[in-house]
Amino acid sequence: MYGKLNKSTISKAIAQVKLTKKSKTLSDGARLQLKLSTVYPGKGTWSIVVGSREKQVRITLGEYHHFLDGFTSIEEARKLALSVREAYKQGVPAVLVNSKAQANSVTLEVLVKKYIDFKSKRIKAHTLKSYTTFKNNLKECGLSNVLMQDLTPLQVKEKLDTLKVKSSTKAAIYTFIKSVVDYGVGNRIIESCSLPKFSQLFPEKVVIESRKALELTELRAFFNSLKSSKKHYIANTLLIILTACRANEVLLRKPHEKLDQLDNGIIWHIPAERMKKSREHSVYVCQEAIKLLDWKTCPLQNLWKMLKRVNFKATIHGFRALFFSTMIERLPQYKDAISVCIAHGKDLTNESDKSYHRYDYEKEKVIIFTAWYEILKEHGIQELIDML
Repeated sequence: MYGKLNKSTISKAIAQVKLTKKSKTLSDGARLQLKLSTVYPGKGTWSIVVGSREKQVRITLGEYHHFLDGFTSIEEARKLALSVREAYKQGVPAVLVNSKAQANSVTLEVLVKKYIDFKSKRIKAHTLKSYTTFKNNLKECGLSNVLMQDLTPLQVKEKLDTLKVKSSTKAAIYTFIKSVVDYGVGNRIIESCSLPKFSQLFPEKVVIESRKALELTELRAFFNSLKSSKKHYIANTLLIILTACRANEVLLRKPHEKLDQLDNGIIWHIPAERMKKSREHSVYVCQEAIKLLDWKTCPLQNLWKMLKRVNFKATIHGFRALFFSTMIERLPQYKDAISVCIAHGKDLTNESDKSYHRYDYEKEKVIIFTAWYEILKEHGIQELIDML
């Protein structure tokens, strides 16, 4: 019977995994197991083994997280395990048993609930209220009960069209759906899911404007133009450029975030709630630039006003494009790692590999971000850092 595991025993196992850096599989009894991740502290995968000794099949039931809500809890895993065992005894094929076991956790409605549970402690009350309204809108138009594996772009479009709300509200609902899907994929709750493009649903809202990036040759003049600005604006701008992060991933940072000290710099861990795909990200910051993290942050709107005052003609997001294109040209052998540096997915041709490929490219990040820093030094960034 089940019942060997509880929060205390799992907590001890997590500490052991962190110490030994080796994965650990825990048994709850009756072949229900939890395999703890070495890459994501506190995270694991529930599975159950069914069948005779000669024809054993392992079926994944869901994801567990010790520190966050919105994942498959101990109690939920036990219920799923019981339903799987019962279905298997009745002769349901393993592949269908797996689908049945996960059916309750891959509808859009359940994924929305997991996403809201994850976000609820990190967002303002009015945002939470909007999310609740969007959840009701999805139920009204019939999208809530659709299995994620069955969701199609056409279905999303047709269902949203039935809502009698303003176009701007539909656009907000679609953006919410996309955030929910990104969260599900990023946390391996679901496989990748195709959604219609925003421009196909709301062409009237799309402004044709490229995310213009500066050229490398324009950086020195840009850095010189910043010298008369307030120092905390300079520090935040340089940190965005050095880390190739999205603006708010840097600007919404908090004191005492997780930093791993290395020989010549640090690994800065950016928490999942600030990331587009709700998945923790890490970047390498060279020793000379670590002090940028100590400067106070500023609202994105204020930073943008400062950049306008110095006649900045590109976009902040364009710095990510500049980083990517420059490093792909300079270090093409690190293509996958460069993609990970900007929190994009790993370039895998086999879709199922994405569930297993958890290598975090930490060593490659050190090489890539160090090379990027050296390039920026050639164009004058060091003079600004020395000013701070």
